[in-house]
Amino acid sequence: MATHTTFKLNDYTSNESLLFTEEVGTLVFQSALMKYLASESEEVTREFETYINLQVGSEKFIENLCEKYPAFGEILNEEMVAFMSEFKILAE
Repeated sequence: MATHTTFKLNDYTSNESLLFTEEVGTLVFQSALMKYLASESEEVTREFETYINLQVGSEKFIENLCEKYPAFGEILNEEMVAFMSEFKILAE
């Protein structure tokens, strides 16, 4: 039987917590990105990638990306909900 170690974000310094949060956010974004691109045409994929390359540093990057590409926004939301659900189960 596998044992699980409870992860408590409060056990880490604020810098470690921030780093963890950024890494998780990147993983969730990449997962959504792969799912979205797998479902789109080459033309949409090129347009999407160009948009990301041009906008990645903007202040409201994710918000604007999800507004311009609502299907991606839905997938990203699903990935976030799935992660939070799994994270909650592991933290119990």
